[in-house]
Amino acid sequence: MSSNINVASNSPLTLPWYARTILSLLEKIQVGQLTLVSPEGEKFIFRGTQSGIEANIQIHDWLVCKACLKSGDIGLAETYIDGLWDSTDIQSLLRLFLLNRQVIAKAIYGSWLGRLGYRIKHWLNKNSKTGSKKIFMLTTILAMPSIRYG
Repeated sequence: MSSNINVASNSPLTLPWYARTILSLLEKIQVGQLTLVSPEGEKFIFRGTQSGIEANIQIHDWLVCKACLKSGDIGLAETYIDGLWDSTDIQSLLRLFLLNRQVIAKAIYGSWLGRLGYRIKHWLNKNSKTGSKKIFMLTTILAMPSIRYG
């Protein structure tokens, strides 16, 4: 496959630091292709050196990137529930992330400080029906790649 292509009209330097950080991590994918459409409608195409899964993500708010850096895959799932991003095939998107997890580990696992903050917040949360529904949605979204159909 060819190298990464940025089909964006504006310079990434005008993006928030967390968006630039995620974009630079995605430039390192090795397997497959990811097409990312920004909140401004700019298209970024990231191609690995090995063919594989093709996936897409439409980001509606760059805060998705901040949440991913802070809380990793939990931040990704929470921002999906909040409607901050979408994909035509979430299962392929998650598989692409998993195939490239070593090169984008910072975004998948979050920073150590973000993980610590998330754990403290979790310990302070009270159980509620709303919280239980949110946990159910998160685990369902994160379990999707392991589900086999037919």
